[in-house]
Amino acid sequence: MLSLFGLLLSGCCTPPTQPVYTGPRFREAARVNVVLQFLRWDSILIIQPEFLEDGFQRMFNRDNLSPALTSSRVAHDLAVMIIGPTYQDEPLLQVINDWKALLNGCGFKRVVCLRAGGDNKIDGLPIIDHTSQPVEAPKQSARL
Repeated sequence: MLSLFGLLLSGCCTPPTQPVYTGPRFREAARVNVVLQFLRWDSILIIQPEFLEDGFQRMFNRDNLSPALTSSRVAHDLAVMIIGPTYQDEPLLQVINDWKALLNGCGFKRVVCLRAGGDNKIDGLPIIDHTSQPVEAPKQSARL
């Protein structure tokens, strides 16, 4: 009898729901020059533009990604990094900071980090970080 009561009680338990994201969402897909998907530092995909090798999407690591981005013939205005849900809290902050340094070092003026979603669209994905390099003011010539 007691086990039947325990079974009925556990059947009424509802699992906790994930909080609904209410922060900013990305809406600039048409302006993006490069989209990268970060799985881990030895598994990085360049989603846009396509980097194919023998007809398949080429996998990059931290060491061979910078030369590929620097030598690519795309504008370096806006790079988007898609990061999966496995990175949270402090590890996520470290990954974001490492990506900003890497992509700014490749010459990208703006870097946006997004949380991965269920499909291949980047518009509508949650923004977890964004940064812009400061634009230098033009130097004024000295007047005599």
